Amino acid sequence: MQHGNVLIDLIVAVHYAAKQGDKGSVKTLLESLTPEERSQLLFKQDREGNTVLHLAAREGHTEKMKIVLDNITPEQHLQLRSI
Repeated sequence: MQHGNVLIDLIVAVHYAAKQGDKGSVKTLLESLTPEERSQLLFKQDREGNTVLHLAAREGHTEKMKIVLDNITPEQHLQLRSI
C-alpha cells in the first residue's frame, strides 16, 4: 500500500497518462496499486471535476479506458454511473 504523498503522486501520474494516451504507463501504474488505491484513483477528480476515465474519454483514448475498467470491481463499475 502506498502512503500519503506517494499515492497522490500516483493519482496525478495516472491522470496525466490517461490524458496523454500513454497506455503502457496507465497499465503499469494501475497494476502497482492495491484494490483500495485503485478505487481511490478511479473516483479522484482533478480541479475541473474530471476522473481518469473522463480524461481518457475526452481525448478519445478508448484503449486506456478499457485498461482502467478491466482493473476495477463490478461494484465500482456501478458506482461510476453516479459520477
